[in-house]
Amino acid sequence: MNIKLIFKKILLMFLGLILSLVFLEIFLQSASFTVYHIKNYKTYYKYKTLKTKDSVKILCIGESTTGEQYPIQLQKILDNISPGRFSVIDRGNPGLTLEKISENIEANIKKYNPDIIIYMMGINDGFYSPVKTSFNGDDAFNKTKIKTYKFFLLLKMHILSKINRAYTTANSHSKDSIKDNNDIIFKQNKLMAKSNDTIAINLTEEGKKEYTYLKLTQSYYDSENNAYKGYEMAVKGLNMNFIKDKKILYAIILQYNIKHGNTKALKFYADMAIKESVDLFKNYYAYFIYGFIKDMISDEQKKQVLSVMPRKDQSYGLLAIESLKEGNFEQSDKYFMLAEELRLNFPDNTTYDLYKSIIKKTIIYKKKIICMQYPVRSVESLKNMLKNEDYYDKITFVSNEETFKEALKKYDYKDIFEDQFAGDFGHCMHFGNKLIAENAAKVIIEITKK
Repeated sequence: MNIKLIFKKILLMFLGLILSLVFLEIFLQSASFTVYHIKNYKTYYKYKTLKTKDSVKILCIGESTTGEQYPIQLQKILDNISPGRFSVIDRGNPGLTLEKISENIEANIKKYNPDIIIYMMGINDGFYSPVKTSFNGDDAFNKTKIKTYKFFLLLKMHILSKINRAYTTANSHSKDSIKDNNDIIFKQNKLMAKSNDTIAINLTEEGKKEYTYLKLTQSYYDSENNAYKGYEMAVKGLNMNFIKDKKILYAIILQYNIKHGNTKALKFYADMAIKESVDLFKNYYAYFIYGFIKDMISDEQKKQVLSVMPRKDQSYGLLAIESLKEGNFEQSDKYFMLAEELRLNFPDNTTYDLYKSIIKKTIIYKKKIICMQYPVRSVESLKNMLKNEDYYDKITFVSNEETFKEALKKYDYKDIFEDQFAGDFGHCMHFGNKLIAENAAKVIIEITKK
């Protein structure tokens, strides 16, 4: 056969492969772009024609404590006070960090042209500076923006697991502990008994074997359609001898049972996690988990968990809320004060710098700025952060401290918050969002008086 013809065929195949990868990347990036921006478009379309001479547009910036939370109540309250005058734009997104807010704030201001901007932000970054840890071990996988790369990494792990399938037996100590627990134990034994479904990667290096199994388990759990498979793998992984560090497994198991309201399973695995892998609670997300298990575990177990939690200010917040629940208001005030002192004396400078840069960017556009503090926390810490800035006198501060502390003395915590991810507060129920909205509305009415 003609050598030139062979060369051309090889070249065409190579170019075809390159083009396929390019088109795949374009498709994945386009899909991601579409999903991310669809909410932005709907919000923009809804509010772009609302501006009139007397109208007031309010842009709410924050994370999951803002997105579809208090802005809904705020709109209703303002409509009752002055129908048609106010429009509340919700730009809160779950998991948002100050860095992301800083990247997008100018674009949001130009897009919506608000009269007032409300900031309730920073909780995902933290205002106290502990050692930060993470459940995720693969920085390259988590940080890369190349969708094709992520796709092939996941595909590679999946193929490896299928090719190198191995069967593993449950450790005897786990089986023995399971036998003592009624109906939940029976169910979990059935789950572990499905050895033909157990995926263990039989690689030469023990570390790779453990890493690949954990990464695949996490990937399945993070996939909406395969969450149960990830959970099932996590349960089975507890009994695999080659997995030495079980933090990720316990994190998945506890989160899954919290999400599905499996209280018996939650208590059972919480006991196991504290006994075998208390380092699980060194992660920031542990505050969310702790809020659901604290009434299921002993005082000694609580001490163990609180001793390893990274953000000591939030640990004091947990103790403050428990003291409130017990009616010990003096002790509660003490813990709240200790938490505030930590945030004031050991601030997270990265958080402070980002927060201030966002406000500085906003000042340029001559918008009215409201810096709102989170529930139960003192607004003085926000004021202290910004007091030396030349724009300080242009900021209106809103406190949600006393309103929530008084409410917690009268009502059950679960009537106000749906979880306790931040230690001293969590995502609000309808009642909690209404309290925030009422405090914001009072200030908005005041600063928009004709």
